[in-house]
Amino acid sequence: METILMIVAPLFIGVLIYLWYLGNKRIEREKQELLVIHKKYNDEAESLQELYLKNGVPSIEPDILLKKGEVLFAKFSGTWNELRRHTTNIRYSGFSTRIPIMKGLSYRSGSYGVDRQTADIQTSIDWGDMYKLGNKTLQYDKISNVIVGLDGFTLERESGKSIFFACNRPQPKQLVALHLTWQNTRG
Repeated sequence: METILMIVAPLFIGVLIYLWYLGNKRIEREKQELLVIHKKYNDEAESLQELYLKNGVPSIEPDILLKKGEVLFAKFSGTWNELRRHTTNIRYSGFSTRIPIMKGLSYRSGSYGVDRQTADIQTSIDWGDMYKLGNKTLQYDKISNVIVGLDGFTLERESGKSIFFACNRPQPKQLVALHLTWQNTRG
């Protein structure tokens, strides 16, 4: 019995080490693939930014009716998210006793406490299409910063909550158009 255990234990440990090694290799390979995708995305965005700075931001064909003089620069399909504060109650009840004194009156002892815990959680507000129009629609003077990323963009407001618009693989040309039109409006 001991000889079987002496043979099986190192074999089992060797299999575990091999599986751990394969898992780490897979994680490293996925990291490298993400870095390549991110670099390609950034390179494309930089070249588009240079092109748009030279020739201006191109407009796209709208699929909605626009007011006179408005131009459509980008259309994003996704989810509008904001940080919202969520409060949850944490109840605690320990050892307690109840001693009746007379009918309708009793003495109660023990430790009771209700505590609340708050956390800021990214909450989905709405979903659908967001249109970046030219001049009149989005009030850029209320937006302090536009941060673009691979999964969407964030509009940081001077007052109030920031808006994160999550998109499924947004196109770099639309993100660059959004950022450049915001920069041009800000001066």
